[in-house]
Amino acid sequence: MHCRTTSPLAPLLRRLERWVTFADGDREALLALPYDVRTFAPHDYLVRKGEKVTKACLLVSGFAFARRS
Repeated sequence: MHCRTTSPLAPLLRRLERWVTFADGDREALLALPYDVRTFAPHDYLVRKGEKVTKACLLVSGFAFARRS
């Protein structure tokens, strides 16, 4: 299980808590979700057209856009 204070999911939880009050169990469940921290270089693809997506992504910093060819 991930540490509550160091989880990369903590900023997401803080933002969600601006609009929603979570029960302690829900808060802990969100922070316990499995995750991978990845760094992308400029112009890298997060996902390509037609690629099977198996995970949700949370962009922590920077920006992304959809490009259609």
